Amino acid sequence: MSKIWLELKYGQGRAGLTLCRLDNERLLRIVKRTALDEAQGRLHDSELIDPVIATMDRFDLQKLRTVLDALIPDATNRPSSN
Repeated sequence: MSKIWLELKYGQGRAGLTLCRLDNERLLRIVKRTALDEAQGRLHDSELIDPVIATMDRFDLQKLRTVLDALIPDATNRPSSN
């Protein structure tokens, strides 16, 4: 089964050294919330500037939310491990 994790990297551009890999559920939920908050902020900003870009940002936010909800369930919605 596939798994999700975070990597902390150091370097320049795309090149870099992986310092550690983390799969802590609490940390994954924090990163999920942060990513969704940032996408929501981009949507808010684009709604003030351009309706076409806002539409694209809205679709991107929904796609990100759908994927992250599937990969990182909220603590109250975690599947049971029975």
